Amino acid sequence: KKAIEIADRIGMETVEKFGPLPPLHLASVDISKQQFTGQLPVDQSDFEENGELSLTDWTRAKRAAREFYFPHSRCIIDLLQKSHSLYSTRSISGSQKGSGPCRRMKLFLIYDIAEESFASGNFTHAKEYFDILRNSVIRTEEWKLIYSTILKRSLDCALQLKQTKDLIDNGLKLCEPQIPLSVHNKETIQSQLVFTMSHLDQFSLPTLADPHQIIINQS
Repeated sequence: KKAIEIADRIGMETVEKFGPLPPLHLASVDISKQQFTGQLPVDQSDFEENGELSLTDWTRAKRAAREFYFPHSRCIIDLLQKSHSLYSTRSISGSQKGSGPCRRMKLFLIYDIAEESFASGNFTHAKEYFDILRNSVIRTEEWKLIYSTILKRSLDCALQLKQTKDLIDNGLKLCEPQIPLSVHNKETIQSQLVFTMSHLDQFSLPTLADPHQIIINQS
């Protein structure tokens, strides 16, 4: 009983913070594909002979639907941004000035924010943070594996956002000598890039308004 009271109170706090949840339509909720442990599946055996859910299972299904509609990504990003702000405050105080573990932790949090934004489909927000990482010490200190992962994500975001110039830049950077990808993978990226640039309309990509200068790193 206490657990039910707590669950209902959390539900009301969610409504107060994020606004009312969408109307409950269980038929439109694909509960089999839910990603969180709190999203309980409704099995066919839960139905009574007349095809209706019992009171207990209806309550269970209703909570599963509420979990389905809960804005998880918004909460996760909000908490990560608060953590980043905390480390930013610490990094400018005393001996923590701008370097050391605080800087590394801030980069880790930025990566988590970018990944969560990407997973939730907010590619504009994700690319903004991936670009911050791309131009950080991750590149200058040659964290090659992490840098290549970020480049791939930035390329995916550029494709989703129809940003032709960034798509070209990130694709070519993935083919640079210092990137830890096999020759075969780099050749595949080059082939895909050439095909994409030859079929911009197929990918709904705009043509470049001005010639784009590409500087190839020979090192």
